Amino acid sequence: MHHDPEAARGEGRRYLVVRTGSSSCALDLTMVRRILRSVTLFKVPGSRPALLGLAQWGGEPLAVIDLQAELSGGRPVRSPDQVVVVVEIPGEEPETLGLMVDEALDVMRIPDTAIRSDPQGLLHGEVVSGEGVIRVLRLAALGHE
Repeated sequence: MHHDPEAARGEGRRYLVVRTGSSSCALDLTMVRRILRSVTLFKVPGSRPALLGLAQWGGEPLAVIDLQAELSGGRPVRSPDQVVVVVEIPGEEPETLGLMVDEALDVMRIPDTAIRSDPQGLLHGEVVSGEGVIRVLRLAALGHE
């Protein structure tokens, strides 16, 4: 990925950039715990469409959400190469969730000043990089639903 000079100097937060559908999204790296290549999902009857099901992780159930469906409000689209990014959302009682994405691309540093902030639910704002627009997500919006 292209890195700008401000980012190279170590300013800003580090993000894991993932691709989901045609979008690139940035996830705060301090919340990322692991990337899982394959998981067995158990459907949850009557759940919302973006909730793909429950997986087993670390001896505990892990709710797995299709990130593209969560962002667009559409139906999940599965493919065999997708990965699950396990994130821990801080709070009084931290919550661990899995986010199904098409691929994990890179870790990059994004200066706060580079983010065009427009908070709306899960979306914190956007940043323009050499690869196009990256949607910076506010993962705390997923917690304790």
